[in-house]
Amino acid sequence: MNQEPIVISRIEFFEDKDGAELYLTGKPTSEILDILRREGWRWYPMRKCWWRYNASQHLQPLRDAFRKDHTMTTNREA
Repeated sequence: MNQEPIVISRIEFFEDKDGAELYLTGKPTSEILDILRREGWRWYPMRKCWWRYNASQHLQPLRDAFRKDHTMTTNREA
């Protein structure tokens, strides 16, 4: 069974709070979960996304992780 890689489908920025919502195409790997948590991202179950304040400074570790293991795609770059 060939599974599609999990990728970033979009990132929504909120300038008034310097925050962002990060949407993935599926459940992240344990490595990606560790990075999300270490960088202060929190799961938002009502919107089914990851979020955090002061997000602009915490996106690079995620980009690096997705480039290492997956093809990263976004609708909007930071």
